Amino acid sequence: MLVVPLGLLTTCKKLCDTTDAPVYTLTPGQQAWTKPFGKDNVWRFGNANGYVRPYRITRAQTVSEGAGGGKSTPCFTYFNESFIAELERTDSVGYVLERTVRFQLTPANAADNAPLDAVAFLGSSRFWLPIARAEEGQLPLLPATFTDRTYPAVLQSAYAPLPPQVPRPTSVKRVFFTKADGLIRFEEFGGTVWNRL
Repeated sequence: MLVVPLGLLTTCKKLCDTTDAPVYTLTPGQQAWTKPFGKDNVWRFGNANGYVRPYRITRAQTVSEGAGGGKSTPCFTYFNESFIAELERTDSVGYVLERTVRFQLTPANAADNAPLDAVAFLGSSRFWLPIARAEEGQLPLLPATFTDRTYPAVLQSAYAPLPPQVPRPTSVKRVFFTKADGLIRFEEFGGTVWNRL
């Protein structure tokens, strides 16, 4: 039977006491970007050939995640409140990575001087979405019209694969988001464009 001295347990508890660790939360402006992601909602995207891809929101959740620490301490030094949404294609089977969309929004914080913000994964492509900069007025969001629908303020992000990586024609190269609607459009390297219906 293993006996652990009481003093050692108390020391470990004190070592990782995160009671006073700061918690970085999403601003009201950032939270507004999460509203379109209602769990079980279905978003449909169509292309010029008449094909439709439906995606169901299988996860839409705000979580608190520990961060910080490192070699000097095994403990978290702060917490981030993050919003995570996952969408899964409902019209296909096969490799799950290629049929999922993941959206994560994490507040910027002073603890590590990292402007953590939003990131979107469409299949194997990753896109940084500078939502905090847009909310602070540092990044103007311009209107755009796709398939006869005009959006007043659109945030877009492009994916640039590093050499020698050659993306497949069906890999996503550019995404478009709005605060009111979420993902509204994505473009593939092969030229196919999918617009929200």
